[in-house]
Amino acid sequence: PSAPEATFALPYGATLVPLTRLRLTIPETPALLAWARANVTDRFGPLRQVPPTQVFELAFDGITQNARRKSGIDLVGARVTTWLQNATAADVPSLSALVAKLHYPTLPISYLPKYPSHLSATDRFPFSPSPPT
Repeated sequence: PSAPEATFALPYGATLVPLTRLRLTIPETPALLAWARANVTDRFGPLRQVPPTQVFELAFDGITQNARRKSGIDLVGARVTTWLQNATAADVPSLSALVAKLHYPTLPISYLPKYPSHLSATDRFPFSPSPPT
């Protein structure tokens, strides 16, 4: 059987925006599936929705713009590396931070400051979302 898939999202203001859908190939997959089965909030045919409380580390080879995606970007060569069981949703960088990474590729994500959640998503990153001229 093939590995199960999950949709990963990032916060954008007060909502979550789907970022990518990936196969779960990490060693913790059985425990994660058990958690998911116990925490289903809604069903859509074969799909199951769970509360957005789990945090994962994703690795990727690059970021490209894609206007056909809700997030506006594609992750090239994306893969799940770790289930961060001790992290909270507040620890996750915003979608604005990842889009800024597209325009400022040398800036490490860990450099991004944490802003209060009452700010809009466009206020969360100190740089303009447009590329430098």
